[in-house]
Amino acid sequence: MFTLKRMIFCSTIMIMSLSMHAKQDRRSLKSPKYVLIIRHGEKSNEKGPVKFKQWNFAQAKSFAVKGWERAKALSIFFTKDPAMTKYGKIVALFAPNPTQYYQSTHPVQTLWPLSEKIHENVLLHFDLGQEKKLVRHILNQDEYFGKTVLIAYEHDHIPAIGKAFVEQTNTTQVTLPNMWPFSHTPVAESAKIYDRVWVLEFDPETGKIINFQNLPQRLMFGDATA
Repeated sequence: MFTLKRMIFCSTIMIMSLSMHAKQDRRSLKSPKYVLIIRHGEKSNEKGPVKFKQWNFAQAKSFAVKGWERAKALSIFFTKDPAMTKYGKIVALFAPNPTQYYQSTHPVQTLWPLSEKIHENVLLHFDLGQEKKLVRHILNQDEYFGKTVLIAYEHDHIPAIGKAFVEQTNTTQVTLPNMWPFSHTPVAESAKIYDRVWVLEFDPETGKIINFQNLPQRLMFGDATA
């Protein structure tokens, strides 16, 4: 009898331990509640000298006037428009680091007016092509847990960010586009689209993506309405 009771006791302790470890594993990813992803604002078609803040490139495409107009409109969109404020206050801004290999300040410039408005620096921890590292960083920061993060990026690499979030959270029930901004968008058309917001919603318990929305910004003349 004593041996049987001991076995039952040990089994109970083991089950409780496994349950605790399972919960810890589920919560090992400190995912935000929402991740918002946009493409940078409009750029010029011709190359020339570009200087913005500490960056100075001899031959790069400059930020177009419409790009600056969109950037300013986005600063209001993300802080005043109920369509976006319902996702909570943005606590972190990310853009790819401008380098000699990615001579573009467009994502940084797109976030600059918003950065000044909400008093959050644009974080440039990762280069273009380091999307997996960017996602891993976002998913492992205590300060982002249950909060809202915004990423401005180069459009050809945005699907790689989405894919990394799906893979690193082991999400199986939600599918993200493999092109910007829709999976069926032709390459030539994709290059012309600046007016979408990807919204990834996460379950704080499991860290998995539970919902994806592809929303119109509706900020500039000619923007999509749906």
